[in-house]
Amino acid sequence: ANGFINDYKIAQENFIIAAERGHVPAAYMVGYMYEHGFVETDMAEIARLIHLTATAFDEKKEYIAGCVKALCDNGAFTEIYAKESGIVTGFAFFGGTLCGVVASNKECDGGKLGFLGAKKAADLISFCDRFGISILTLVDSEGLDVSLEAEGASYASELARLAYAYSTSENAKVTVVIGKAYGAAFSLLGSKAIGADIAY
Repeated sequence: ANGFINDYKIAQENFIIAAERGHVPAAYMVGYMYEHGFVETDMAEIARLIHLTATAFDEKKEYIAGCVKALCDNGAFTEIYAKESGIVTGFAFFGGTLCGVVASNKECDGGKLGFLGAKKAADLISFCDRFGISILTLVDSEGLDVSLEAEGASYASELARLAYAYSTSENAKVTVVIGKAYGAAFSLLGSKAIGADIAY
């Protein structure tokens, strides 16, 4: 029960953050959450919590954000966990269906899967699994991060948690390779081997 309560609180926090990052698409998402019982507060309270503030433009994410916006409804993509650039995560509608998006960003160190990227991807996948939200994964990665910084962090455990999140989630998962997909990154980022329903 405590795990569900914690995930429930995280859901509220994430959608408020999403609203701050792009209030027009987030308004639809918050409405979706409210209609399906994921958010307890009424719309007036949600509106009070949403700060209509623009975020700084990150040129490292321009390419991959453009790819996602080209695919989703009305080009409306709302990013969450935005501090780490190697993996871009967020929410968008595809054919009227809300989906979580995990996308490797080739403009940031060749899209290598790093410690923080693996963590944020696993967090989003687990969150989407809890609420039955489908996952789209876009892969363009040169492999794993082999830097000293990665070796000094709990890198292996985060990669294992990512693999576990993909393999145990019961939501629909579609993976599309849009560029490179080298080594373990190919397997870890939503391959058929760890549970993707469809992989192109």
